[in-house]
Amino acid sequence: MFSYDFEIGSLLRTAKRHFFEINRDKDLTEADKKQLKDFYLQNMIAPRARKILEQHLAHEMQKDRVHQDDARRSSSPRRHAQLAAAKLQYAKPASPDRNNTPDR
Repeated sequence: MFSYDFEIGSLLRTAKRHFFEINRDKDLTEADKKQLKDFYLQNMIAPRARKILEQHLAHEMQKDRVHQDDARRSSSPRRHAQLAAAKLQYAKPASPDRNNTPDR
């Protein structure tokens, strides 16, 4: 298995080479070049980068999933209701007294 640095470096070099080729194409407008680069990044680079990260950082990604699951559990409807009640309890009531307004 290749090292993480080698795999990421290879991916970056490939993207850089393809971007260079896109930029050299005189038949493409600037908007076309941007659209082509965006497509390339989203559909070619991102999936490969994700796969590399999942292979090399599987343990850290598992930790993140556990934390996300804990966060979902703590954000239950009951918890939302408790937070809303607490906000209402500490909210300042609007003062109907016009004498407390600053002079204009």
